[in-house]
Amino acid sequence: MSRLPGAVFAVVLSSLAAGACRSPEAASIAFLAQGDTYFAAKKYDEASIEYRNAIQRTPLSAEAYYKLGEVQAAKSDVVGALGSYIKAAGLSPGMVDAQLKAANLLLLARKYEDAKNRLRAVLTKNPDNPDAVLMLGTAMAGLGS
Repeated sequence: MSRLPGAVFAVVLSSLAAGACRSPEAASIAFLAQGDTYFAAKKYDEASIEYRNAIQRTPLSAEAYYKLGEVQAAKSDVVGALGSYIKAAGLSPGMVDAQLKAANLLLLARKYEDAKNRLRAVLTKNPDNPDAVLMLGTAMAGLGS
C-alpha cells in the first residue's frame, strides 16, 4: 500500500474535519483561509486542494475560482489559470482583477476577439483603467484594427 506524503495527508485530513460539521458557506470560508495560508507559504499543491474544497462547498464562489487561478498561474498552469479566471469573471463580472487576468491570458493565446470583448466590458465600468486600455490596444493590434 502506498503512503501519501505527510503534507497531503494532513491537508486531506483537515479538509475532511473542517467540512464535517459546518454549513457549506462556513466550510468554504475555512477552506479559503487555509488555502490562503498555504499560498502565502508557496505550498501550491496544498492551496489548490483547499480552494477546490471551497469550490465543492460553494460552486458559485468567484473568490474561490479566482484564488484557484492564482495558484494555477503560480504553478505555470496557463490553461488551468485561464479557465479559473474566466469562471470567476463569469460568476462576478465586476471582479476586475479576474477580468484583466483572463484577458491577459487570452492575449497570450492570441484570442484577440475574446480579450477585446472582456476588456471593453471592464472599460465600460472603469473607463480610466490603464491596464485595460493598454491590453485593449494590444487586442486591437492583434485583430488588425
